[in-house]
Amino acid sequence: MGFLSVLQISLLLFAVICLNYIASNNYTRFDYSRAADYSLSSWSVNYIKSEEISKRERPVKWVMVFRRSSPIYERVRVLAEEYERQSGGKIELEIIDPIRAADRAQQFAAAYNLKLIRDMILIDARPTDD
Repeated sequence: MGFLSVLQISLLLFAVICLNYIASNNYTRFDYSRAADYSLSSWSVNYIKSEEISKRERPVKWVMVFRRSSPIYERVRVLAEEYERQSGGKIELEIIDPIRAADRAQQFAAAYNLKLIRDMILIDARPTDD
């Protein structure tokens, strides 16, 4: 009786580990919001998969400079991360909160010769680091 109980528990544990492994490698994301606010359109996905993006030697750099207190911060962040995820490494995203990371925000402003007076996303698609 004790041997069968141990055998059943070990088989159950083995099955749970196998299912967890399979589920972690094969997953799909779903957007359950009413208006699909957190999903990219098919046009956007097709553009990311197109030759203009997929054949680039350097990835496109996105710099999102947003205050976390902004009312649209979460929506913009999720969509930007979805662009990065769908691109397969061809889009690199950096998120800067100018209030919490003031030094990094100043470096960014100096590098691109900008004044940070509002929230923005900068898309740097230059072929070289000029």
